[in-house]
Amino acid sequence: RDVDSLERTSHQVAGAAGGYGYPTITVAARDLENRIRANGQMGEVLAATEKLSDLCTRARSSFADQ
Repeated sequence: RDVDSLERTSHQVAGAAGGYGYPTITVAARDLENRIRANGQMGEVLAATEKLSDLCTRARSSFADQ
């Protein structure tokens, strides 16, 4: 529940994902960052966090398969 760290990390993930060619992850990370900045409901923040986590997990597993 360290929202400040989550906001900072989502910002960093958005930039890194864009640099590595993962636009879907960039969009999800920006969405999470924006929800936190807008003082979104915790349920919305958690849902956005889960979505980002799922996308990162899928990207990592597809990379490992290569």
